[in-house]
Amino acid sequence: MRYGSANVTTFVVLMLVLWQVIARFKCEDTSNWPLVFYVFLWGYHQTYPGTFNLTVVLAATITALLIRYEFLGKKARGLLVTLEMAGLAYFGQALASSLFW
Repeated sequence: MRYGSANVTTFVVLMLVLWQVIARFKCEDTSNWPLVFYVFLWGYHQTYPGTFNLTVVLAATITALLIRYEFLGKKARGLLVTLEMAGLAYFGQALASSLFW
């Protein structure tokens, strides 16, 4: 791994993805920090196009918005958290593969 600006930015976003996975289970659903994370993820997606699939970025952002405005029951929330974790796993894999492989 070289220490260029793209690799440092990618590493920071990868750490933010890991933070988001932990925060989803530790923080309250009404926290705004997951939405701030997705603002950074959108910025990364716009800066380095082709790293992520746009559909996955949109789906994860929408699930975070739906979780934030907690008008759903426990089963629906569980489904949305599962979908968001799948998106975060995809982001983590894509970022790690661009860094280390």
